[in-house]
Formats: sequence, structure tokens, C-alpha cells
Amino acid sequence: MKNLYLFQPQDVVRFADKRQYWFPYTAGVLWAYAKQFDSISRVWQCRDIFFRKQSIDVVLDRIHEPDVVGFSVYIWNHNYSIAMAQAIKQRWPNCVLAFGGPEVSAKWLKYDFADCLVLGEGERSWVKILETVAAGGRVEKIIKTDRMESLDQVPSPYSSGVFDSIVDANPEFLWNAPLETNRGCPYSCTFCDWGGLTQSKIKKFSLERVAADIDWLSRRPVKTIFVTDANFGVFRDRDLEIARMIRHWVDERPGLEYVSMNYAKMSNEVVFDISRELGSVGKGITFSVQSMNPDTLKAIKRQNMKINDISGLIKLGDEYNLHYYSEMILGLPAETLESWKDGLCELLELGQHSRIEILLAQVLDNTEMSSQQVSQYRMQLIDVKEFLPLGLDESGITESSPIVKSTSTMTTQELVEAYMYSWMITHLHINNYTKILAKYLRHVHDVSYRRFYDRLFNHLWSGGTTGIHSEFQKIRTAITNIYSQGQTGLPDIVLGNLQFGSMERVYHCIYDCLRLGLDTAQSFGHDIPSGIVDLHNRSLENDRYQLPHVVDLDVDIKTWEPGPCRWEIVSKNHAFKKDYWGFFSNLRRGKQLETMVRRLAA
Repeated sequence: MKNLYLFQPQDVVRFADKRQYWFPYTAGVLWAYAKQFDSISRVWQCRDIFFRKQSIDVVLDRIHEPDVVGFSVYIWNHNYSIAMAQAIKQRWPNCVLAFGGPEVSAKWLKYDFADCLVLGEGERSWVKILETVAAGGRVEKIIKTDRMESLDQVPSPYSSGVFDSIVDANPEFLWNAPLETNRGCPYSCTFCDWGGLTQSKIKKFSLERVAADIDWLSRRPVKTIFVTDANFGVFRDRDLEIARMIRHWVDERPGLEYVSMNYAKMSNEVVFDISRELGSVGKGITFSVQSMNPDTLKAIKRQNMKINDISGLIKLGDEYNLHYYSEMILGLPAETLESWKDGLCELLELGQHSRIEILLAQVLDNTEMSSQQVSQYRMQLIDVKEFLPLGLDESGITESSPIVKSTSTMTTQELVEAYMYSWMITHLHINNYTKILAKYLRHVHDVSYRRFYDRLFNHLWSGGTTGIHSEFQKIRTAITNIYSQGQTGLPDIVLGNLQFGSMERVYHCIYDCLRLGLDTAQSFGHDIPSGIVDLHNRSLENDRYQLPHVVDLDVDIKTWEPGPCRWEIVSKNHAFKKDYWGFFSNLRRGKQLETMVRRLAA
């Protein structure tokens, strides 16, 4: 028998003092597909699938006379895969090393240790490699096959038992599981490698296969599921049924904590039905606008998606009583400092007060941005280290990813300012330190969010002696170093935890934040009712105030219609000192002011 080894290593995920590993799904599905053919199963044995980024010496000791070693490569294991491949080739020079995955392109021909590059869908290509080596032939340097017409012949690594031995050998581990229900993306966003790699058309796995996968996962210590579909919800009845399967698992065998998915870009009511079906394990509904600037949306080929009807989607979310959030990407083509600030505040004007996540524009191989737009928009790039959140490296090999540090329309200095403006919005408004005051001035005195936050931003940008000023300057230094050096330069901060880690430190400045918000509000010359101030001061749980608490107001803080009303503050968040992870998990899911108050009967 010939020996095959597969690599899809990732960092261990660290969350709330727990360690969780991802199932190496891509590597597993390659072997599940290949071993169903007699030409493979009679000749080859898969000796191991490596899912941990352990030290090279530890891994080499587990490998015995390899004939073929395959690597599934993406941004989180790119450098590790290169280092491991070099070490394997040095020890076993006749071993065939084959590479596939979203990160692999013809550029990899520069690596002399790379015997074969698999581009695009990989199952049939891997069978071809194994058959060629078994016959004593020489594998092609680049292999690319057409997409399969049907996915019916692709077994699952879960239900076919590929991962049984991995789970049995590691009983102490918790698991995160990719769940693939279809393949393909009909869109061609220039920053994304998804649509290009799958050649657009969506093809579905059978519901029976999906059900078998969910059943297998429900019987293992799985804490997180990531549904890998590019547009979950695009098949209304089918995707609702899959959501019900997951919900049945949660109801029958508690243990699953989190389900993440990429919802259909053209969000509609079925997305809300799916999110409601998932219940508390759902991450929330994504309104991924990426930018609110029409020129940018045109440049990245998203201008024809009806994704900017945020106001209508938010109303649906409120009707369904579901959590929702928006993502924006900083550093995209044609974006300017002013359009970025306008876009953030436009989201607030449209009603997005639940959650906004900011991503830095990465330039990935196999994307139009990488092949054309870097030169077209005069993008300058910098490799940034340690950009993955909650990851814990076990190998000593640091990963990096190229991000945009300037474009033809934004200098590096402007990107720093844009990021810090985003930091202010996400930490002070979204996380509730200034939200009620900003909303009151907007709806009662017509002070736009842009005016309010420009004034507050100027206070932070110009410096000060309070704790929140200190945190602002700390993050400003970190992001400046990221754009200039590729890392924060600060011992306790990396890009991966830049936003999340700052939440704890901002909370410790709670009274500075509340004071800064009130000073900014009062600077516009309007009287701020004592009830609004009271609500503002109690808007997050802290040691100074007891909850529940009743506030009398002359305005309805949800409709902003005038008239006397009473509100009771009943926070659903846990106190920070008692449950840090629960507290901030709730903040990230949008459980702030809107779920912390209720109107009392007259």
C-alpha cells in the first residue's frame, strides 16, 4: 500500500478559556471522494489528516515514508504549509507534494518543492494525482478539471466515517464544524475568491446527505457550525428545512453554542425565517454592505445588489425581534475618508444601531482585486501578522495576510483616521455609551449623526487625559503601526483582537465615556431632559446603579413620538465582573439598549 498524508492545519480557537479545533473538512472530503474508487482504495491508505498546527518536528515524527502529501492552503495556514512542505521534501525528496485551496494559484510555480498545483474544484484532480503516482507516472505541474455536473457522487467525511478516528483519538477536544450544503456563488465581487473559484453556478448536495451530516455532528462534542454556503437562504424551502434540522439538534441534544453562515446577499423574509428558526444559537442576520459609497460599490461589482435597502431590512428584523448586523470593509477602491464617514453615519440614519463590524481590506489571490485592481487603483499593500481573531498558534510559525495600506483615493493617514472614526462608532454608539444621546438629538432636535460624531471624534482625536482618551490613542498607535510595520508594536494587542479586546478596556472607562457623551450632547445648545440623562447613565450595567429602574420621559424612545411615557430598564446582559465573555458576547450580538428597556403601561 502507498502512503497518503493530508494537511489542513489551523490554529486552535480560544474562547472563554476553552480550546476548540476545526474539522479539516476539505482534506476529509478529498479522501472520502477518492477512496470510493477501487483504483484508489486498493493501492492507497490515508495514514493521517493533520488538523493542528503543531511544531514541524512533532509532525515529521508522525509521518512514515510518504508517497503523496496534499495540502489545503488558505490564509490561516499559508506560511505553515510552506514550511512544512519544505521540511517534508528535504527528508523525503521523492515524495510528491500537491497543493490546492483558495490560496493556491499559478504563482506557486516559484516553489521548487511544489510538484503539483490543483486549481479549482479538487475531488477529481486528487483522484488523477493518486492514480498517476500509483502507475509510476509523473504528475502534471498544474491540474484543473471542470466542475462536476452533480455533487451526488461526493461523500461526506462526516457520515462516511473519515473523521471517526480523529474524534476517538482526541476525546478532550471540542470541535468546530464546517457544514457544506451547496457550492457556488452567482456573484463576482472583486475582493472575494468565492465566485471565481466555483465558476458561479450553485450546485446542491442532497438533503439526505446534509441530514446525515447534522446527525453525525450532533452526536459529537461540536460547539460551533459554520455553514460554508456563499448564500444560505437562496433556496427558500430547502434552507429553512436545514435550519429546522439544526434547531432539532439543539432541542434534542443541547451542546451546540453557535451557528454562523453567509446569508443570501439579496436578503428577504426567508433569511429572517431562518434566523428565527435557529433561535439563540444563530449569529444574527448579516447586512453586508461593504461600503455605502456608490462609486465603491460599482468598482467592486456590488452596485446591482439590493443590499443597501437597510432601512426596510431593519424594520423586518425588528418585526421578527431578531438580531442583525452590518459589515463594512475599509480600504476598498474609490472609497474616500469623507465617503467612509458618511457611510457609517448613513447606516445609523437608516436604523442600524445593533452592530457594525469593520474589516480591513485583504487582497486575496484568485480575485479580480489581486489581478487587476491593485494596479488600477494604485493600491499599496502590507503584510500584516496575527490577523485572525481568537486564534492560538501552537507551531511558532506566524501567518500573515496582505491588506490595503493606501489607494488612489485614500492615503495611509486617512485610512488611520477612518479606522478610528469606525472605532468610535462601534465602541461608543453601538455598544451604548453614547447611543441614547445621539438618537435623542437626531430625532428631537435634528442633529445628524454625522454632526454629533464629528464633534465627539474631534474631542478624542485631539487628545485628553481621561481613560477613554488613553484607549483611543492606544488603538490609534496600534492601527498606525499595522499600516506601517505590519503589526501593532504593542505587547498585548494584535490585529485579530484589536476590536474585541478593546471592548473590555473601554468598559473600564465607562464613566469617562458617559461624561464625554453628555458633554458632546450639551455642546449643541439643546436642553437634555433629566430622564434622557438618567437613561444614558444607566445604559450599561455597572456598580453605581441598581436595576431595574423606572424612567419618566416625554418621548417614546423607540418611535420618538412626543408624549409622556414610562420606561423600565431591565438589562439582559450579565454584569461584567461576573461574566466577561457572556457580557461581551451579548454586546457583539446586538443585545444593547433596544433589548434592555421596556415601556410600562400608562
